[in-house]
Amino acid sequence: MAAASSFWVPSPKSVYSRDWKTLPHASEAFISEGIIDYLSIKTLECNNIAGIALLGNQLIFNADLLAGCGRIISAFDGDQGGTAAFVDLVELYPDKELGEYPLRGHKDPNELLQSKSHYRRLSAKEKLELFRAFQRSDNKTELARQWGLDRSHMYAIIRDVEELVIAGLSSRRPGRRPKDLPQSIMDAWQQIEELRDENRNLSLERDESICREEFLKLRLKWSEIEAAELRGEPFDEKIGVLRKKQIKKKRKGKQ
Repeated sequence: MAAASSFWVPSPKSVYSRDWKTLPHASEAFISEGIIDYLSIKTLECNNIAGIALLGNQLIFNADLLAGCGRIISAFDGDQGGTAAFVDLVELYPDKELGEYPLRGHKDPNELLQSKSHYRRLSAKEKLELFRAFQRSDNKTELARQWGLDRSHMYAIIRDVEELVIAGLSSRRPGRRPKDLPQSIMDAWQQIEELRDENRNLSLERDESICREEFLKLRLKWSEIEAAELRGEPFDEKIGVLRKKQIKKKRKGKQ
């Protein structure tokens, strides 16, 4: 019998949790309907928040279990039963701060975990703002919830920003930077566009020079033709003016 007591056997009048030791001292905790939802939230939050699973939507536990929590998070399903359970939770803890776990349109926490939609994409500016807020915040779980992120994804973003900062500082060299060296990625792209514009302009100038050279050749040939006509000399387009051969007169010898 002693060995059997170490196993947890589900029953209609009990709740499930792996946080029995931390629940009495937790400042916040969540309540889910089933074990799968409980484990999904533990995964989404990197096991950094305590909670319980009701094995249904009835509040079948002693209210003193969460008496030390200042904030209770409802992670019930987004259906009629979950809404009714949230109303019962408000009546059970009228003096506590109650919140709802952001399901983002999904039925329950497990569906949210499987959808991967909890990986919110942030812009570069938002990542920098999150990094600064992370440095100032004492409650990382609340910060992730404010930004609509799970803790694992938030920590991945923070690590990414830190690596970029370290890489940027490591690439710097002592002394002043050359004036033509880009100061940022945007500056580099701008310089690339300027070089492309310069190459296009050089190509246009080259084409114009070629056209001008050909035009001058035509004008020169036309001038030669006109000059030959004025002199009454034949003109061949391949070899130019055909000049008559001069016949030298023979000198008469002295008699």
